[in-house]
Amino acid sequence: MINWFKTSFAQIGRSATFYYIGDRMLQTAKIGSIYPYVFFSQPLAGDNGQKIRLSKNFPVKEITEQNPDLRALLAPEICRYRFQQQAVCIGAYKEDRLAALLWFTPGVYHEDEVRADFIPPAECCWDFGVHIEPEFRLTRAFSNLWITSSQIMRQRGFTASLSRISAFNPGSLKAHSRMGAALLGKAVFINIGPLQICFSDVKPRFHISLSAGSRAVFHF
Repeated sequence: MINWFKTSFAQIGRSATFYYIGDRMLQTAKIGSIYPYVFFSQPLAGDNGQKIRLSKNFPVKEITEQNPDLRALLAPEICRYRFQQQAVCIGAYKEDRLAALLWFTPGVYHEDEVRADFIPPAECCWDFGVHIEPEFRLTRAFSNLWITSSQIMRQRGFTASLSRISAFNPGSLKAHSRMGAALLGKAVFINIGPLQICFSDVKPRFHISLSAGSRAVFHF
């Protein structure tokens, strides 16, 4: 047990470790969950003037709601919820296999894990829903996906992309840091039954919700 704590402290930090324990307890009791988020602003690929090379093995294209490969990967209600937000879906392929996905929305993003809305500045978009199929996670799939997505975002007038990352995901946190992402803030959502309590170091710093119509709104 002591070794587990040491490993967890090293990977995700002390506070995230205790949030994780609390989350496991609430989910085991089937009464709630805890979501600790870290907010980042990510510069678009190519902003530093470096030449970017794409791998020919993973062509990337925009994906529509009717795409059968997308429907095979995600539940219809998830796709519907995201496209209703005017979200854009970008996919990387390996031959005829959808290998990776990234979504972004040009305005407010209505989070589906917790009752919260995230609003980026006008010159930024909000990216979410990054998914890489397990067998492609050590390939150029994500690199191609991010480079092409950055080009599409830039063509639509955006200069950066904001996102939220789970504090339980050290791999993604480190990847964002390596890519030059700037930390914007943190928030923790504690859900117990219909009650949601949010603590954050950016506005709103504290929010209580008891219904679906009450959502914490973050203006970045």
